[in-house]
Amino acid sequence: MCAGSSSRWRTRRSRSLRCSWGVWCLWGRCMLSIVEGSGGHYSFIPMRSNLHAAARGSFRAALPASARTSTSTSIIMQSAVPRVLNCSDLLTEIFIWLGHAYTGYHNYYADECVQRDVLRGTLCQAALVCQAFTPHALDNLWCIMDDLLPLLSLLPPLSCADGDDDAYVFSRPVEPEEWQRFDMYAHRVRVLYYFGHDEASLHPSVWTHLQEHYGGTPMLPRLNRLDVMAFSPHNVSPFSLFLSPALRSLTIAFGSSITITLPIAATPVGAMMRDAIARSSPGLHTLHLRHSSILTMPLACALAELHQLRELLLCQCTGCFVSGRSPLWTVPLADSLRVCVIAVKDIPDTFATGSFRSLRELSVNGLPGDVANFIRGIQPIALHKFSTMVLRNRDETTLPPRLSSICSHLPPALEHFSLTFNGGCENDSPCALSAILADMRPLRHVTSFTLHGFQISATISEEDARILGELWPQLRSLKHTRYRSKSHSRGTVTMQGLAEIARRWPALESLSLPRLDVADMASVESEMQTASHGLRFIEFQEIGETSEPSLVASAIARLFPRLKLDKSVGGQYWHEGWEHVRAILCEMSDAT
Repeated sequence: MCAGSSSRWRTRRSRSLRCSWGVWCLWGRCMLSIVEGSGGHYSFIPMRSNLHAAARGSFRAALPASARTSTSTSIIMQSAVPRVLNCSDLLTEIFIWLGHAYTGYHNYYADECVQRDVLRGTLCQAALVCQAFTPHALDNLWCIMDDLLPLLSLLPPLSCADGDDDAYVFSRPVEPEEWQRFDMYAHRVRVLYYFGHDEASLHPSVWTHLQEHYGGTPMLPRLNRLDVMAFSPHNVSPFSLFLSPALRSLTIAFGSSITITLPIAATPVGAMMRDAIARSSPGLHTLHLRHSSILTMPLACALAELHQLRELLLCQCTGCFVSGRSPLWTVPLADSLRVCVIAVKDIPDTFATGSFRSLRELSVNGLPGDVANFIRGIQPIALHKFSTMVLRNRDETTLPPRLSSICSHLPPALEHFSLTFNGGCENDSPCALSAILADMRPLRHVTSFTLHGFQISATISEEDARILGELWPQLRSLKHTRYRSKSHSRGTVTMQGLAEIARRWPALESLSLPRLDVADMASVESEMQTASHGLRFIEFQEIGETSEPSLVASAIARLFPRLKLDKSVGGQYWHEGWEHVRAILCEMSDAT
């Protein structure tokens, strides 16, 4: 590197370090001001120690020893903060740390909602610290809405009417300046989780007033994600108000517990939704239909208008199967479609459709025959990831269900395979993993295999490890889970089997199994040879009773010396035996 380029690099690096330090100092000042404004409570502030350490460490490392004093640090801090205050991009980065979490997964929604409530208090205080913070704090504050009523409450005429229904109404017309202020906040909304109680608390005249004001334009013009969790077929007014050209993800849960219903329109709800989606949000990337048993022809035709659709997620619960006679198969879908989630039934041998050939990811539930006919009919030649829940007929006794017809129609280049066996009972005997793998020989390039057993468990013997190693030599991840069983002999791998895994699966990086059998630990522990396997993660739901967890941990560490386990991750489903062994493995990993 020449002297000139070296000098320029040092200049850029020093500017970057001053900027990092300025970001941290501004963060600290922001948090201090928020704390003072909230009465001195720190509990709700999500401080980021890694940001602190990185900025402070980089800054101090760049200073000469003589300058590493609190006085010189304070001087540079004072000079860096104004620069950060004048840089909108850096302020945006700072407030990303106060951003809301929203995955849309039902299991996580309650926890995420609590977190957002806590962060809203922090953002309210941040908006009051200084004018430079205000727009960024407000953007994050109104970015994700779990309820529409707080936004509508910004309109002063909206009030709760006196009466038995206690519904909100407009007591007077909304003034132009009030609409202007409302739109300033409505433009900040990016995600809306819309539930039926919004309709129950708002008089129908409110929706009429909103529709008249916006006249076909979107009320939330920058809305990126909309989850309508209780769609009312009697009133599509809210639905049409929320759609916009900026919308990229739409979730609709059909069925509603709404008590207020409007007169049923003459136009079928499917046709109304088709027209609304095609007209207002043709740029949708993700469409998720929950309880989609009313997937009628008009609604299916809406899919043909979504020329940028990438993900089509249909409900897989009981009663939401898509049959071979569904109008969905007659609709030409966009070539951009890459992900599909669906449940199928009554799929004939002659089934064929050309709308799913470009899929990269597919999740399909159903009986083995229906799943096989579906895959053969769509011919997903580019499929990269496949997931299926194989159902069983009531009179079926074969364990495991035969998968040869399914695997023979999957592309040989498939890399990720997830298999769930639904059914079985507590008394079913565990099956050998090799019995499942016998049907998967057409798939030679699998790098990730997941098996969810419910009541069906698979054992992994030394022979199973050998067969799997020959079938999938590039396997990097194996995960097998099941429900807790009263029988402790179900779904086990022995220490000898674990040693065979270390020998036969050289590329394995992650291993998660239901149970480790250590009954013969005393006799085999001395025979365990130190290996150089690159496994980074290992986990068991439970471990057989042992009085010496340290012996188990020592044997595992010899087989897999490169383990890197995070002390702060997981634990809620662990058996006490694995919890102790894992803690010892973490200590051994930290010591190396």
